[in-house]
Amino acid sequence: MINLYDKNCTDFNNNGIGSLKETTKCEVTEELNGLLTIDFEYPKGQKYSEQIDNDMIIKVDTGEDTKQLFRIKNYKENINTITATPQHISYDLVDNALDDTYPQNLNGVAAISWILSHTQYAHRFTGYSNITKQASARYVRKNPIEAIIRRFR
Repeated sequence: MINLYDKNCTDFNNNGIGSLKETTKCEVTEELNGLLTIDFEYPKGQKYSEQIDNDMIIKVDTGEDTKQLFRIKNYKENINTITATPQHISYDLVDNALDDTYPQNLNGVAAISWILSHTQYAHRFTGYSNITKQASARYVRKNPIEAIIRRFR
């Protein structure tokens, strides 16, 4: 089941605006240490076709333990279909930045917490890691996603 939410929604423990039962395509693509996106199609003229737009959020079963959140990007419509390429909600962090930071001697969970707490702009993201090895790193003008991916390669 795919659920549609407002772009500013923070509570996803409900069906949101509604369930997009009529979705004709919802294929998840994941690149190793890269983007997690969906190839999405929804027929025009269906119940929620007039409400779907860029930056809205959908909740999708990706085969993981819990459903994942994606932000609608590249919204396009033609005479019959709405298409989009929703990106994983974590990519909201791509437009945030770490100026010049130097976390030292931290394990995985501490490093993720440190990175997420030192961004230019406040956000609601948290992270988890089971990596116990301690390490240090320096990030200059990096977005938090790049920093986390680089640190845990």
